[in-house]
Amino acid sequence: MGSRMRIIKKDGKAYLELPEEFYSINSAEFFRLRDGYYLLTVPLGVKTEAVSKQEKHEAVKASIQIPTEAEKKVLKRLLSIKFQNRIPSNVDKVLTAEEKKVLKELEEKRFINLFRGRKYPEGVYNINDRIYSTLYGKKTVTQKKEPAKAEPVKAAKKDAKTDPASSLDKNGYAVGTSRDLRDIIDKNKTAIKSGKIKGLKGFDGRFYIARMDYVSKMSPLIIAQLDKERSIDEVAENLKIEPDAVRTVLHILAEAGDVIEKRKGVYAAV
Repeated sequence: MGSRMRIIKKDGKAYLELPEEFYSINSAEFFRLRDGYYLLTVPLGVKTEAVSKQEKHEAVKASIQIPTEAEKKVLKRLLSIKFQNRIPSNVDKVLTAEEKKVLKELEEKRFINLFRGRKYPEGVYNINDRIYSTLYGKKTVTQKKEPAKAEPVKAAKKDAKTDPASSLDKNGYAVGTSRDLRDIIDKNKTAIKSGKIKGLKGFDGRFYIARMDYVSKMSPLIIAQLDKERSIDEVAENLKIEPDAVRTVLHILAEAGDVIEKRKGVYAAV
C-alpha cells in the first residue's frame, strides 16, 4: 500500500518529504513512467528501514576487517559450492574440523550470514559482497594464472532477445529499463534484500543487475583481462561472452573500487 508524501514548495522549487524509512538512505532516483505515474527507487539491496547505532557500528566493523588467509580459503571453498547447495548440512560434510571453526569466525565478523527463507528453511550461507575484492583482487588472479574456464563462458552466452527478468534467472545478469527494473524487483524481493542480487544505473540510463554468485564467478576472468587498459568489447571478444555481461560485472566492480573506467568503455584494474 502506498505512502502519501507531502510536497513542500520553497524558493520556486518543489521538495518531497519522504517517509521515515528513507532517513538512512543517502540517494534515490525518481523516474516518470507515464502521465500521473512515477517511480522512486533506491539502489538495489539497500535497506530502507531505520538502522540502529549498534547495526551501524557492526557494519563499519565488518567493512574495515580483512580476512586472514585461513578465512580466505574457507570463503573460496564456500564459493565453489553452488548457492542452493550451501546449506549447513552440506557444508559440514565438505569442511574439516578446523575449517568449521573458521566458518564460525566468519559469521561473527559478518563476512557471511545464514540466510533463511521459505525455500531454505535450514538456511543457506550467503557471502558479504564487501569482501569480493579481497578474494578476487588483481594479485589473486595473477597468481592463479588459469585460463578462462568453459563453464562461465557458456553461462554468459544466451539468447540476447530474452527479457531482462528471465535473463537474470538464466544468465545471471540483466540489462534493462526502469520498467524492466520493476519486474525484477517484484520477482526477486527477498534476494535483493539479502544482497544476493545487486544492480545500479549506468550513465546511459540503463540498469545493470546481476546475481552476486555470477559476479563472483566472472570477476576473476574479467579482472585477469585488465592487465592493461582494455575496452568492454575487447574483453568480451577475448572471453567469448556478451559485451553486456562484461559491462554489467564491470559496473559493479567499479562501484566496489576494484576497477576503474579510464575513459568511456575502457577499464583497468586498480
